[in-house]
Amino acid sequence: AALEAGYERFSSYDWKYGQSMPFDFSATEKFPWGEITLQWCVQEGKCQQAAVYTDALNPDFAQPLAQQLEGCPFTQQALCDAIGVAQDLCALIREKSI
Repeated sequence: AALEAGYERFSSYDWKYGQSMPFDFSATEKFPWGEITLQWCVQEGKCQQAAVYTDALNPDFAQPLAQQLEGCPFTQQALCDAIGVAQDLCALIREKSI
């Protein structure tokens, strides 16, 4: 029982991210439509600030995407939900093992 309680505590989201020191995280990838860099400032398990940089021919999605990511829990599912239909960006997030 003690081993299981320890496992649950140390594998929980709150232990891994909620209690951690603030940190920055970024992911960059080149796609056929252009290169993109996603950056987050994570504190208490949430994306407090987000930035999106791209050299895509139509960069109008970058600022709204950054706004959608701010305030998100720093989990794969929450970030992919915030991104929406951009499956290639969700694949990038999954590749980084967030």
